[in-house]
Amino acid sequence: MHLSCLCGSYVGSDLQHLCTEAATRAAMETAPAVLRRHFEAALAQGRPAALTAQSVGVREAPGVTLRDVHGCARQVAEVRAAVLTPLERPDLLRRLGIAAPGGVLLHGPSGCGKTLLARAVAGEAAHLANFIPVQCSELVDKVG
Repeated sequence: MHLSCLCGSYVGSDLQHLCTEAATRAAMETAPAVLRRHFEAALAQGRPAALTAQSVGVREAPGVTLRDVHGCARQVAEVRAAVLTPLERPDLLRRLGIAAPGGVLLHGPSGCGKTLLARAVAGEAAHLANFIPVQCSELVDKVG
């Protein structure tokens, strides 16, 4: 996987900080070049500015996966196909000429498992995507 896939929420200053941190790590090792491991260590160090507490929400690392969701086999399969497959196998979609969906809207009454399903998908795709829970009231407040 390209390191760029792990930097989806990074802005210019985040990338600058990441490069500086990786170069510092390489210099401390007296490595002849900045290597992938230096960037991976730098990535583990910080969080992009877009995901700080001042932004819409704070990224979560859910401790739940799709194996923890029971009684929703059809919904799990649909969300897996719509969210995880494009993230994990973009080459497959390209080969088939299929465009990845722009998003998924989960709807239903309170308590039907929408949030659990979203957290489970985020748990499965933790290294490929960010999960930022947002309450509807937070969105309305930002608009008004």
